Amino acid sequence: MTFFRALTFLAALCALGASPPVHDSGLQIPAWIEGDAPSATPVFHATINGKRAAVTAVRNPSSDQVILLVLDLTGDLARVEPAEQALTSEIGKLPSNAWVGLLRAQDGLHVLADPGPSRKPALDAIQTLTISGKAGLLDTVQSALSIGDAMMRRSPARVAVLYITDSDIANYRDDYTNPVINQSDPHDLSRRFPEALVNEKISALLEPVGTLEPPLYIVHLNYRGDRLNLAYQNGLKTLAEATG
Repeated sequence: MTFFRALTFLAALCALGASPPVHDSGLQIPAWIEGDAPSATPVFHATINGKRAAVTAVRNPSSDQVILLVLDLTGDLARVEPAEQALTSEIGKLPSNAWVGLLRAQDGLHVLADPGPSRKPALDAIQTLTISGKAGLLDTVQSALSIGDAMMRRSPARVAVLYITDSDIANYRDDYTNPVINQSDPHDLSRRFPEALVNEKISALLEPVGTLEPPLYIVHLNYRGDRLNLAYQNGLKTLAEATG
């Protein structure tokens, strides 16, 4: 998916991020409605542990929303600069009740601009962002979702986390490339399963990430076709599917 097409997710989070029903203990569940938007508010039913739960509110795509935009950009400026331009354009098109918070994933999660009614702090931070360092998505995704989860539990606004990344699995501080341990042994298992460390990392994230309420979206600007990065990119898709 090209970033021009993928970055429409930013607007789609408002237009298509369908109504999250809320039961009496405050759990928010994103619900996606396929096809054209219905003319009337859909009717939702909820069941928890086999028992009917009350749906106390339904929020539609025009409801207040916070988008936590996390930039994980370290690579080719030829890809990053057009992506930043597209982000700037799409943020400017969002409705006034969609607040955008900007974070960076390098060397831990850092807040560059708090969500608020003014878009200027986020836009200025995008324009002055330094593209350097190591990939940080795997190291920060749980923290980013935890922030969003805390916001959802304290606010009626819808919250979503959107990562924009160009990450290469070989560019993490931790080594996920599973190097051959015994060079003299042709049967060394690391030769047969080079993606084992990537899969283990993704598996370790699935359970804690799956308990957090905000939906996760990941836009990758530079898909790679080698075996390790395919495993990594498929793992990112699995992470996103496990959330919300």
